[in-house]
Amino acid sequence: MDPLSITSAAAGFLGTAQTVYTLASRIVTAEKDEKNAIDEFKAQIQYFDRILSDLQSLIDEAADAPGNIWQDYSELESCLKACTSQLQEFVDKFKPPLSRWKGLLHRFKWPLKDEERKRLVDLVDRCKSSIHLELTVKHSRAMQVIAAAVQADLYNEKILKWLNVVEVNSNFDKARDKCHPGTGQWFLQSGAFERFRGGGCECLWLHGIPGAGKTILSGSIIAGLRNHVESKPNMGLAYFFFSYTDKAKQNTFNMLSSIAAQLVQRISNIPPRVVTLYTVVCKKNAHVVFRHYLMPHQVVTWGMNIRLIETV
Repeated sequence: MDPLSITSAAAGFLGTAQTVYTLASRIVTAEKDEKNAIDEFKAQIQYFDRILSDLQSLIDEAADAPGNIWQDYSELESCLKACTSQLQEFVDKFKPPLSRWKGLLHRFKWPLKDEERKRLVDLVDRCKSSIHLELTVKHSRAMQVIAAAVQADLYNEKILKWLNVVEVNSNFDKARDKCHPGTGQWFLQSGAFERFRGGGCECLWLHGIPGAGKTILSGSIIAGLRNHVESKPNMGLAYFFFSYTDKAKQNTFNMLSSIAAQLVQRISNIPPRVVTLYTVVCKKNAHVVFRHYLMPHQVVTWGMNIRLIETV
């Protein structure tokens, strides 16, 4: 339900209760039991002020908390409206008669009979118990949702750490450091690259002799694609640099694992097949199974449409 509805119901109830509080504060003529009832009632109203403030805080915190918490306050709203309606009956009883002198006398006299006084006290007590119970339940559920969201985030971090076996940013940074202004623009402005970026082709193959500048050109391509992908939430970018000086960057398994990790980081929810794979591998330490799932055709079935730029 809309949080504004419960906020409005709480404000209406508190406003009516405070009206009764103000009227009761004016009572001068009252028996001992009546005075005790007045004091108790005033204390209960002050309690409502605090507990409904806690309710508003709970609603505000739920809106900002992780896990997209959505609480149903319809029962509490109905309770508050019912209590407001019944309290209004007592407000009407406290209203002075039309006669001026009788009105002045009525103003300082407790107008409720014993049975009505007990009913008022019971009503306030029931409202307090209902609100307190509802808040306790809602707070408990909110904490459970938050805890579950935090645990899910931690679990996702473990999966990403498990996938991301090779660090690739250092290679990209080195490639960019060697770039001069305008490096690679001849390629970035070519028709072939424009078709690739626009989805017209799935693979570009760049080849050249060692030292021809393929790594530096790759850095320019990645930088250009980053800007293009950043504004498209349903598109991802992943890259990998093979290196003859680093054994971890010399095999297909690590390349596919790194690409999978980069693509998974781009989407909001890790694909179920990745989660299942992580569970299987952790239980059995089954690297053979892991390698099977990281074959190119399997990565595509994770729900990621992959297009490649290869440099050889």
